Amino acid sequence: MKIAEPTHEMLPAYDVPSLSAEKRPVRRLRVLHVLEATLGGTLRYLENIGQSMKDSPFEFGFAFGQSRADSRLEPFLETIREQGWSTFPVDMRREISIGQEFRNVLALKKIIREFRPDVLHCHSSKAGVLGRLAAYSPGRSTAVIYSPHAIAVPLGKKYLYIERALRRMVRGFIAVSPSEAADIVRYGLCSPWAVRVVNPAIDTEYFSPRNREMAKADLGLSHTPLLLGIGRMTPQKDPLAFLEVFKKVKVHVTDAKAIWMGEGELKNAFLQRASQLGLEDDIQVVPWQHDIRTYLAAADVLLGTSVYESFGYMIAEALAMEVPVVSTAVSGPRDILVGPLAANTYALGDLAEATSLVTRLLLEQDQAAYYGSIGRPLIEERFSKDAMRAALTDCYRTIVA
Repeated sequence: MKIAEPTHEMLPAYDVPSLSAEKRPVRRLRVLHVLEATLGGTLRYLENIGQSMKDSPFEFGFAFGQSRADSRLEPFLETIREQGWSTFPVDMRREISIGQEFRNVLALKKIIREFRPDVLHCHSSKAGVLGRLAAYSPGRSTAVIYSPHAIAVPLGKKYLYIERALRRMVRGFIAVSPSEAADIVRYGLCSPWAVRVVNPAIDTEYFSPRNREMAKADLGLSHTPLLLGIGRMTPQKDPLAFLEVFKKVKVHVTDAKAIWMGEGELKNAFLQRASQLGLEDDIQVVPWQHDIRTYLAAADVLLGTSVYESFGYMIAEALAMEVPVVSTAVSGPRDILVGPLAANTYALGDLAEATSLVTRLLLEQDQAAYYGSIGRPLIEERFSKDAMRAALTDCYRTIVA
């Protein structure tokens, strides 16, 4: 059966705070979040939930993996424990082991019995599988919500087969962007009415503009054009495409430099390709930074090369700091880069267009300043903590009604 291509109008997005959601009498519900990959954008979304739902009418729990944690996990755990969250470490790992997965399902079942959640909110693919299996039982009372945080279909059909096999084990989906919601429907995981959009929150006071030249000086960088890429070195983020674009950009902007922030499975391939392209003296690889603001402030352009995304935090945070962005026009980024900003998106694989867009922004400072200046008010308007709080409150209460 062919799935109709959904439009954003078909999908109930909660971008605007709903006062009625806060004013209704609220029963104290329990919500248990489950996440294996405690890093990157998935952990950032949980951080957003913690910040947005502080002093909310819910009791929260968090079952989490630690094998892929970044430096933000411990501070996050400390913060939510102070807010009254219950926390449950589970030995969830990216690698698949039948014995280990069975033990993880049993561990999650035990946590569910102890915490007694009204809502089980599973995040990303691994926790999505384990959480749904753990919650499954005839006549269960726990409502399961699943946030895929991007469906990895571009990396292989097996991911879609798994998602489809488990699609009936949830009561609803929460997407982090309208385009991700459209993908969930398009891939046949649910009907349009069963998915809701809860946009992330961007702290625009924290991510505020800084002087670019001062930021470069703070990092010990030369005062030359700087292209920045951020993300784990994985096929999803496609750091090798970043190298190809940078090589072409240097034909036009000979003094340009580049930084890639983040490490991962493609690091050796990245360094080898940089050497083959003769870029080893012009590009740096730096590990993930707990505070990325100085690097964002130093960048003349942020380049996003992702093959797929659910949102794109770095894009939104760069815009909040008035840094111009060029990105693939994939799910997530294309919901952020709207209006005039959409002119700086390119079709996946069109590296010639990416090169042209980056080169123009590096050479034409008035254009770069224009695109930087219009981004911040857009982020302030669309991605607030109040909007996220209202949306989640409504979603959780509706799902158990």
